Amino acid sequence: MTLFNLIDPSLAQADDEAIARRVERFAPRDPAQLLAEYRSRRPGATPAEVWTDLASDAVFRLPAIHLAEHQLPHGPVWMYLFTWESPAMGGLLRSTHALEIPFVFDTLDRPGVELFTGGGAERREVARHVHTAWIAFARTGDPGHPGLPPWPRYDTARRATMRLDVTCEVLDDPMGDDRRSWSPRPAPDGP
Repeated sequence: MTLFNLIDPSLAQADDEAIARRVERFAPRDPAQLLAEYRSRRPGATPAEVWTDLASDAVFRLPAIHLAEHQLPHGPVWMYLFTWESPAMGGLLRSTHALEIPFVFDTLDRPGVELFTGGGAERREVARHVHTAWIAFARTGDPGHPGLPPWPRYDTARRATMRLDVTCEVLDDPMGDDRRSWSPRPAPDGP
């Protein structure tokens, strides 16, 4: 979401009340409560940073999780979380949506790519991890390769997810508290 946020100048002045109004557009339950839960896990975060996390989950991460869960009955599933943060634009992009694409295809040397990825040698290490995983998956149906820790299949019990970065690791249910915050709360018992 950080890339989209760059074109929204009003976000810099937004307070929690303004963020709650934004969340109303897509929250499955009380937007103020959802915002409060995210904020409680991000002490010191600006409203814009909390918005970025909320909106990223709503638009990208949670739909990817739902898609993976619906795929489970049809065959094996592997999940990843690309966390490498771009130094481009003074670091404003962080690990924006679709930043992994030039790493997937190992096209870091293509014209214009550095505008989003920045420079630096560590990009090559990230590209090696990511590109090799996609090649392994295309060849064998499994993204694991010797340059990564063992990559377990995704399931709804463990929710094993490979964090792709300079150092890669398997995380169980990353940001699980955030994921659970989107679940509808049961109605209270009678009066």
